[in-house]
Amino acid sequence: MLVAAGQGRGPLRGKSEGGRNAGTAGIVMQSVLITVMVMALSLLAIISRVSSSREGATASSLAAAARQAAEFGFSEVVAEMNRDSKSYLWVTPYASWNSIRQADLSACGIFAASAPAADPIPGASSHSTTTSRTLPNSADLSYQLSDFRPPASLAAATPCGVFGNRKGGTATLTVIGTARRASGDVSTYTLRRSVSVGQALPVFRTSLFAASASTPTAALDPRFSHFPTPQRLGVTPPATWPDLTCAPGGGGGAGAFSCDSAGSSDSFDNASAFRFPYTSSGALASFCANGLDAAGSTQVVCMVGSLTVNNPIDLIVDVRTAPVSLFVSGNLTIANNASLCSDSSAAFASSCAGDSSASAASGDWKRLGLFGRAGGSRCDDQVVSLNASSRINLSQAFLWFPTATLSYPTGLTPLPAGLVGWFCSASDPGATASVQSISTDQLSTGLGDPSLALLFYRGYGSQEQPQ
Repeated sequence: MLVAAGQGRGPLRGKSEGGRNAGTAGIVMQSVLITVMVMALSLLAIISRVSSSREGATASSLAAAARQAAEFGFSEVVAEMNRDSKSYLWVTPYASWNSIRQADLSACGIFAASAPAADPIPGASSHSTTTSRTLPNSADLSYQLSDFRPPASLAAATPCGVFGNRKGGTATLTVIGTARRASGDVSTYTLRRSVSVGQALPVFRTSLFAASASTPTAALDPRFSHFPTPQRLGVTPPATWPDLTCAPGGGGGAGAFSCDSAGSSDSFDNASAFRFPYTSSGALASFCANGLDAAGSTQVVCMVGSLTVNNPIDLIVDVRTAPVSLFVSGNLTIANNASLCSDSSAAFASSCAGDSSASAASGDWKRLGLFGRAGGSRCDDQVVSLNASSRINLSQAFLWFPTATLSYPTGLTPLPAGLVGWFCSASDPGATASVQSISTDQLSTGLGDPSLALLFYRGYGSQEQPQ
């Protein structure tokens, strides 16, 4: 009995343990599956985060590249507009960039080194057939100028209403930078900045009489590369330029004088129909020739080694038919009671005197130029001497002597107020008050490089503006 009973319990105990093991295995399997699912979801989340991070980094990099393209484009556009040939654009409304002509600039006293051209700024969206400009060595980056606003004009000026404020002011440029990727992704950045615009005044607008012991820094100005020479005016100079001394006599008239050099002499007469540099017979003097200026107009070119105008001559230069450029490679001396001037009137003037006399020359300094040596680093290569006199008058001539000293004595009365031009330095005899009262006239076209006469502009600095 006991054995049978024990044997009967054995199988029941085994069945109970097997059921427990099966239940435990099921629980473990569910836990493993849950863990795998959690890990899979976590991995997917990490992958998604990494992918989003990469896309964000790519987008951020693309946006940064677009801004760099806009920054580059802004610098390029400003640099182009600061060229002498394009500076007029600073005061020109954007819509008029392609319609401005040389006549518009001339009428308003604005300079351009060359005639306005179509599409003056590469990458100007509304004016060029190519609406964007690719950055050097980067086909994926480009920029375009989408808008420009010149300094505002408070009132329309005639005949200059086409331009903005010719005195300058604040201009605003809008440049769009674009970045592209081979994948097709594109990003743009709009940069809007204001720029200060000012007139770039020629150095000749300062006083003709420089401070004592001044240095020839102005002669290093880039515009001085256009210093006129006989060759620039279409004349081949002789191997030797004559040293001229002009003194009374010759020609036969009341105002006759002759200008002599070694081996030759030319006669002139202020009372005749012909005056210097036309001889009393009407021919050009032996040291002069007909040339052409940059615009193709006739200009008389005279070349001398030195020039001395003795007492009591009034050397009146005839500029009625054509402007005269007189090149002097040595010293220029105006003696006591002598004068040099120009005359453009139909009447025959017999005097340079700057008074109301009907016989006084009424010259136009824009048609008479006196030019010294073109280059050098010294201020004493030449001397232009005005001697004590009550009749000295050079206000009807333009003088440009980059390496010369202007010498004038104490008590020079009256001083030649209104002299136009530039010297490397000037002697200072102590007549400070009188010297300070002398200033140049406003230049205009007619002699040498026109950039010395007309307005041109520069853009300075920048300030970010809201989009």
